[in-house]
Amino acid sequence: MKMNSKLIGASLVLAGTMSLSAMNDSALAGSTTVPGEVIGYTWAPLPVGLYFATTEEYGNQRAAYHSEEVASVPVIVWSTPWTLFNGRIESYVAVPSLAGTNINPTGPGSTTHYSGFVAPFLAVGEAWDLGNGWGVSEFVGGYAPSNNSIGVDYYTFNERLGVTWAQGPWSLTGHVVYGITGNSLASQTVGFGTKVAPNYVTLDLTATYTVGKWSFGPVAYGEWDVSHVGYNPAAGALGGNYAKQNVFAVGGLVGYNFGPVILQTYVTRDIASNNYLNAYNQKVYATEGWLRVIVPLWTAPAPTPVVAKY
Repeated sequence: MKMNSKLIGASLVLAGTMSLSAMNDSALAGSTTVPGEVIGYTWAPLPVGLYFATTEEYGNQRAAYHSEEVASVPVIVWSTPWTLFNGRIESYVAVPSLAGTNINPTGPGSTTHYSGFVAPFLAVGEAWDLGNGWGVSEFVGGYAPSNNSIGVDYYTFNERLGVTWAQGPWSLTGHVVYGITGNSLASQTVGFGTKVAPNYVTLDLTATYTVGKWSFGPVAYGEWDVSHVGYNPAAGALGGNYAKQNVFAVGGLVGYNFGPVILQTYVTRDIASNNYLNAYNQKVYATEGWLRVIVPLWTAPAPTPVVAKY
């Protein structure tokens, strides 16, 4: 999708924390960054301007007997007129919200509901057009604490690297996030000490083929915990009964370029899962549906050519 490649490339992200699942007996859910959040984007520099995207997600949560989850993630992106080392300086901010229902999360007869804003996100970085279809971006930023019923009450640092090759109708993209979580700011540490979420790595992959205004292709994502949670003196061990988690999912994407508005939808399904268990010690495999709308709010006018008069 040409507009997706040229206008959305280096910036728009879900930046949500909707993957931070409810805790069960064996594990605490992994990454603050939701895996799969930047499927469908490419990483060339944006033209100077202001952009808006919103992504809606519906799926079943991994760390409960049965659950439903709806997330809405509005994002504002500013592609600045400034460059550094031949890269375009860009920034983005998101304030995601989350609502859901856990049915029997800890056993029969138990149902919980939750909703609220989740960990606002800010990042700044650069995107480079390297020529021959190659685009690269590097962003740093993080999530602020959110002291509400969702319970994401800690800072998270993010480093994000995106690489795209796009030639003709083909576009291949990979995006990696490394997240470092801080200590909980809440008085309740839910039995895992002061650090209640692990450091993590997420990987999003997209391959699309464009025909006219349509784009379609396979997608995949993975998430891996790369550290334990904090020391819990009562448990006498790192993270108490915490077990590192990882997951890998595959799916497909379809997009349509209305010009200038872009619509994308994709569906993913877990095919490999480790330590995502429900209250009955059964592995939980998530199915998720995603819907995204992308709108350029303002773009800088093209410079007027200088005409010399003699």
